[in-house]
Amino acid sequence: MFKKIHSLLFFSILILSACGGSGPENLVSKYTLEATASPYINAMPSVLNPIFPAPCTSLIVPFEVTSKALPLPNGLTPKAVSIQKNGFAIWTQAVSATETTLLNNKTIRGVARGCSPDGISAGETLELRILVAADNSEVEIATSAKLVVVY
Repeated sequence: MFKKIHSLLFFSILILSACGGSGPENLVSKYTLEATASPYINAMPSVLNPIFPAPCTSLIVPFEVTSKALPLPNGLTPKAVSIQKNGFAIWTQAVSATETTLLNNKTIRGVARGCSPDGISAGETLELRILVAADNSEVEIATSAKLVVVY
């Protein structure tokens, strides 16, 4: 009985491996995706900055996603940016669709904006995750960057 189960299991694995049973290749590894970001707090007085109401301090995260291996997949779309602290997301914002630009066939640029979360400060290195979607899958690309204040 054990030999039949073993043979059936072996045959199933053989079929799955021949059919690509391991699933689609991860976007990050297939395209060698990398991200860079330049997060900053816009400290312009709120009277001159009507986009974010007081007491919100606007956090703006411009970023780029670059493919080091192949041209970016058709339809690659940045979805969201999050800040991680101690393994937890403390800030997540959607990427502005009107500010997303394909620079060339290997680089896309975008921006996420929102109120600055508690627990981060200027000069701190932030752990960022950029969520992108393509080829019917989504993946987060990790990067880190120092937070600055712009007046």
